[in-house]
Amino acid sequence: MKVVVNTSPLISLSILEKLNVLPLIFDEIYIPTAVFRETVIMGKGKYGSTDIENADWLKVLEISNKDLRDSIALSLDYGEAEVITLAKEVGIDTVIIDEYAGRRYAKMLDINVVGTLGILLKAKEMGLIHQIKPLMEILLKHKRYIDMSLFEKILRLAGEA
Repeated sequence: MKVVVNTSPLISLSILEKLNVLPLIFDEIYIPTAVFRETVIMGKGKYGSTDIENADWLKVLEISNKDLRDSIALSLDYGEAEVITLAKEVGIDTVIIDEYAGRRYAKMLDINVVGTLGILLKAKEMGLIHQIKPLMEILLKHKRYIDMSLFEKILRLAGEA
């Protein structure tokens, strides 16, 4: 399965030192140049910048449909707009986005959406990680937002409630 990943999940997985689960779950992982710029260039020295820059399995692609990106960017930031645009251009039906507005927009365009916590659930299901609760607690300590009802739902789905 191919996916396009947004900035927030890359940073969150990097904080958890779990970025390496992506190529174990997905066959091909793409990021648009806007996400590369946000994480590696503008984010130099911050969580994820070095990990993302050194991830040889991560394919960086330039979008060609700037008009679509610009129309999406009226509602979302450039990273999310390019993630959705790239998915449409390349024919990828799944994106990894955490932010609610981006998730909602992608779903309106019939793109499947998974977030960081969904990736952690899949990783646990595949035996790549053993527990999700401590990882979610780390994300909260790093000021990554997780709605408490979602926190509880993920624990139930993971069998950790």
